[in-house]
Amino acid sequence: VLLVLMAMVQGLVRERQGRQAEVEQNIADSLAHAQTLTGPLLVVQYRVRDKHDQRWETARLIVAPETLAVQGSVPVHEKRRGIFVARVYEFGGTFDAELRVPPRLGISDTRQEVVVDSAYLAMGVSDVRGVAAAPVLTWNGELLATLQGTR
Repeated sequence: VLLVLMAMVQGLVRERQGRQAEVEQNIADSLAHAQTLTGPLLVVQYRVRDKHDQRWETARLIVAPETLAVQGSVPVHEKRRGIFVARVYEFGGTFDAELRVPPRLGISDTRQEVVVDSAYLAMGVSDVRGVAAAPVLTWNGELLATLQGTR
């Protein structure tokens, strides 16, 4: 009789362990997976030509930060499905970067004319489901709007 009861309890434990694993996987599938952040990078699109030539060539300069400081926290949250619980993590923080664009975009040949067309700051995230709100960007003390998308 005791062996039968132990077998029943073991069966229930195995069933619950399996269900816990299913719940954890279900919650993980509904959230962002491990994240890889890229950037910030300053992308400068420009044109260059020899002063004696009329043909412009387009180019792009990508400037990585000279310094990058990341501060934040990663609190643990619990997600529940019935009696089952899974722990999830959420990063909240700031990135402080210092970027320096070289003089003449690093083009040392003074016989070439350089015209900057546009510049933007780029950051990448491997799973956009992990972005809970639009990032806030402060550039030289000025609050700027951010756009999602690819270029």
